[in-house]
Amino acid sequence: MVAKSRRTWRRLDQIREVRAVRRTFGTDGFVTRSAPNPSHGVLVERLSQARDAAEVLSLALHECFDTTGASFGLIHRAFHQDRRAITTCVRGIGMTGRLGVALEDDPAVRLARVGGLVVAPPTAGVAERCIAARLGAPADLGGVAMVPISIGSDLMAIIELGRVGHGFRSSDVRALEAIASAAALVVFGF
Repeated sequence: MVAKSRRTWRRLDQIREVRAVRRTFGTDGFVTRSAPNPSHGVLVERLSQARDAAEVLSLALHECFDTTGASFGLIHRAFHQDRRAITTCVRGIGMTGRLGVALEDDPAVRLARVGGLVVAPPTAGVAERCIAARLGAPADLGGVAMVPISIGSDLMAIIELGRVGHGFRSSDVRALEAIASAAALVVFGF
């Protein structure tokens, strides 16, 4: 056990750095999964296996989970200016009730429309609180993320993620941007 503070102790498997090493190398010391941040070319190749744009977005959500360790995730498919985005793909416990729900025009959505990215604690600002509310705002939510998928200036989709326990890291920002870029490139080809 390792001291969390002078009064509290954590088991080694509760330390994220130890879990990351075990996930990467396994308990037997051998590599058990690919590199945490696949290259843009690898992402495009993986997403190109999809049959249509909806499947590309679903695969992109799974890539986000695999890369960042997210606990919850939503994909909102954006439509033309006259219609609101609809939640078309979910992942995580309790998220299925969000399927088919129209997205409100809130600060997070407006930020996505201009290409903004959010990676922050769930209480950092209005946009972050909106994302946390869509994810059900569990008490132990450590971080939220939102990444738009756009082709030029046209918003195609929004990926929203939540992570229990602790926030996302700076390396997660680069990974999310790469996944969104690869998804946009593949969808553009359909």
